[in-house]
Amino acid sequence: PQDDDNDDTEYSKAQAALFQRHATMADWPADHNWVIAKIDIQDVWLIDFFGGATIIDPETYFAANPYNNNMEEDDDKEEMGKL
Repeated sequence: PQDDDNDDTEYSKAQAALFQRHATMADWPADHNWVIAKIDIQDVWLIDFFGGATIIDPETYFAANPYNNNMEEDDDKEEMGKL
């Protein structure tokens, strides 16, 4: 069962965030039937150049560090003129 109060609050927050980022959308015609939707991600397909896709669960995907794990080491090399 869905909690309508929670859905209304979530929708209001999503709409406010959308209009904050894209202010002109607030003035778009209502008769165009624009909708704000929530995406329920079940899994992520990671496709590299070779081989098939690797299927990753959302928790693993969003927990990943998008930065190089050796950034401090690379910074040290750059400071020493080795990069």
